[in-house]
Amino acid sequence: MENNWSLIEAHQKRTEWSNKLDFYQDELLILQKELYKTVDAHPDLPSIIEHFNEYRSIIKKKLDKIDELRFSLLLAEKQLNREMLDQPGASLGAQYDDFLQFEINIEAFKNQIRRFIAKNMK
Repeated sequence: MENNWSLIEAHQKRTEWSNKLDFYQDELLILQKELYKTVDAHPDLPSIIEHFNEYRSIIKKKLDKIDELRFSLLLAEKQLNREMLDQPGASLGAQYDDFLQFEINIEAFKNQIRRFIAKNMK
């Protein structure tokens, strides 16, 4: 029974992370639209264009990381379902570290890009 509870907890945690990844992806796409509006408002300022290119590149990397994390979650979930692991918590640890680091990085980035957008919007 305890092993089944661990399997349920691992599944629920991965489902929660997947939902958060969907949310972060939506947030990044919204920020990307705001970034385009900002550069459209100042197409003649090289510093704005430079920041735009940098932020656009970072957003693409973050979206790629979301896809990577989502794929990792899917693989782990399939393995969990297929093999019914004895200790799902062990495989959850590495994913937890990756996910936690991603959350820290994305929150810092969102604050930085929001300041840039707010400062440069007309």
